[in-house]
Amino acid sequence: MDRLNYNQLYYFYVIASQGSIKKACEKLHLTQPTLSAQLKTLEESIGKELFQRKHRKLILTDDGKKVFSQAEKIFKLGNELLIELASRNSPLRNEVRIGVITSLPNTLVSEFTAGLWRSDNIAAHITHGSPEELKSQLDANELDIILTDIPFSNSKRYRSMNISNQKIAVVGSKKFQKLKKDFPESLNETPFLVQKNGQLRDDLEFFFNTNGIHPDFIGSIDNSEVIQIILEKGICISALPLESVKQALKQKRLFLLGEIHEVKSQCWATVSSMDSENIMVKQIINNFLSKKSR
Repeated sequence: MDRLNYNQLYYFYVIASQGSIKKACEKLHLTQPTLSAQLKTLEESIGKELFQRKHRKLILTDDGKKVFSQAEKIFKLGNELLIELASRNSPLRNEVRIGVITSLPNTLVSEFTAGLWRSDNIAAHITHGSPEELKSQLDANELDIILTDIPFSNSKRYRSMNISNQKIAVVGSKKFQKLKKDFPESLNETPFLVQKNGQLRDDLEFFFNTNGIHPDFIGSIDNSEVIQIILEKGICISALPLESVKQALKQKRLFLLGEIHEVKSQCWATVSSMDSENIMVKQIINNFLSKKSR
């Protein structure tokens, strides 16, 4: 082998990360014949077979795993170098694109992004959407981080970290304070507004069904702030992350009826496996976690 072709190495790295040539083509905007030919040329130049083809699936060989491990280090260093040079020599801000599922509390999102708005070298862009929409944008390299209430299951393609676990409070206006007695059985037949979709709704319904509790579900909304406005009008009650209603409780616009300890509101930060070593992304997540631990 005279000289390693780094373009071909990068193509191999993307194919291995994505799990198929078809998905790598979508990410690289190349045709399958072109990418297949580049992979074959790389294998011939290093004299090693990098993939085994089984039932139309690509499985890394032992040599392929070694090459992938080294390629991961190479491109990680290259990415860190670009970020460092950009922050030192360019007046432009580094762009970070964050996708947020609509059911996450805005208080959590603002806490996660608070440091970014104060940064001199970062420009943050927030997009709301469904998990499916945001996952598609992450796959297309249109997002850097996704904040969701559950982790993504494909560990080869994504990296997810739990960054928040919040207590769940059942709250309502003053007229519902009587429900504090015999909570949570007292919630039976009480008008109850839930968050639309999301893991919290699923967990609440499971809790209620398991314990034989049957609130009167009057509808769903995908925004916790809108739910709070409706609750303050005395129409119904709801279960929301405690952190998101602390101000309303302090000002006595809402009242705590009880906590459901068996259910938590989680937040997961998910990135593409290819970007899991992105130094800027790692720093954003670590800064958030360090603030929460204080």
